[in-house]
Amino acid sequence: MRTGFFARWSLWLLALLLTPAWAQDVAGGRDHPLIRRPAGSTLVGYAQAAQGSIDFQASTYTGFDLETGRRQYAEQALTLDGRLTRLWYEVPGTVTSTQIYENQVRALAAQGFKTLYDSAQDSAAAAGKWVNFLASFAPGRRDAIANNRSPLIFSAARPASLRTGTFAQDNTTVRLVAVDWPKADDDAKARQGAYLAVDIVQARVLRDAPAGRASEPGTHTDDALARALSATGYVQLSDVHFVSGSAEFEQGARPVLAAVAQYLRAQPDVRLYVVGHTDASGELDGNLELSRQRAQAVVDALVHDFGVAPGRLSAHGLGPLAPRADNQSSAGRARNRRVELVRH
Repeated sequence: MRTGFFARWSLWLLALLLTPAWAQDVAGGRDHPLIRRPAGSTLVGYAQAAQGSIDFQASTYTGFDLETGRRQYAEQALTLDGRLTRLWYEVPGTVTSTQIYENQVRALAAQGFKTLYDSAQDSAAAAGKWVNFLASFAPGRRDAIANNRSPLIFSAARPASLRTGTFAQDNTTVRLVAVDWPKADDDAKARQGAYLAVDIVQARVLRDAPAGRASEPGTHTDDALARALSATGYVQLSDVHFVSGSAEFEQGARPVLAAVAQYLRAQPDVRLYVVGHTDASGELDGNLELSRQRAQAVVDALVHDFGVAPGRLSAHGLGPLAPRADNQSSAGRARNRRVELVRH
C-alpha cells in the first residue's frame, strides 16, 4: 500500500518536472466562467480586481494618444468600472487570430451577448489604420498585466493581424483582442501561433446604494446606469423583485428606483420603456398580464414616489416571450423574472 502511494507520487512529480515551462498556466491564474478557453492554449497572463476599469471600444479606432496612453476612437470610448478580470491566452501552432477570435465571438453570442463593436464588421477599420493600437499593451501602459511571457507578445505583434471587439450582456462587458505571431520571437518571448487578451468588467449596475437610502448624484450606481443605457440602450433592474405571483415589491427595490429617478433628472430628454418579464410557469395570458402589472408598478413608484413625469415612462409586459435562460431549471427561471429599462 505504502509502496503504491510513493510510486504514484513519484510519477506525478516526474510528469510535473517534465512539463515544459511554456505549457504551464501563470501562477494563480484561472479561467473565467463566461470565457471558453481556446483549445490547446495556456493562460500566460492573469489579473483580477474587485474594482477596476476598462476603456471599451464602441466605434472606429482613430489613433493613440501618447500623452495619456489611451486609444482614441471616432466616438468616445465606453469606460466601465466594476469587478475586473483580465486574461491572456497563448495558442501555439498554425492557429490564427481570426480563428480564435471568431470562436470566442460565437461562444459569447450563444450566451446572449450583444455586439457593441466588431472589427470584422467595421468597414473603416482597414489594416493600415491600426497603427499604435497595440501600444496600450506595452510595459507601464494601461493594458499591460502580470504574465509569464512578455507584454511584447501583444505590443510588438503585427497590427494587420489584429481582431478586436466589445460584447455586452446585462451588467457584464467583454473585450477581445487577438493577434498573430507567424513565427516564434525570442525577444518578445512569443511562440508561433496566436494570442488572445480578454477583459471582463462586471459593473455593479444599480447595486451600490445601501438598502433604504437613495443614491447620491454622481455615485457609481448612477454612472453605471447611464453607461449601460448609453452603450446598449437597455439595463436590467437587478435588485427589483416582486412577491411571488403579484406586483408587490419585495424589500430592496427603493434604492434602485431612486437611482433611476436620479438618472432621469440628469437626462431630461430621455424617455424609457419599462418592460416586465416572467418565467414560463403558468398560462401565457396570465404571465403577460402579470409582467405588465409589474412594469406598471415600477412606473407608478417612479411617478408618485420620486416625481418623474408620467409622460417619460410607459409600461409593457412580455411575459415569458423574451427569456434570457432555459425555463427548465430553477436558476434559468430566476434569470427570466426581471424588469428592464429600454430607451426610446
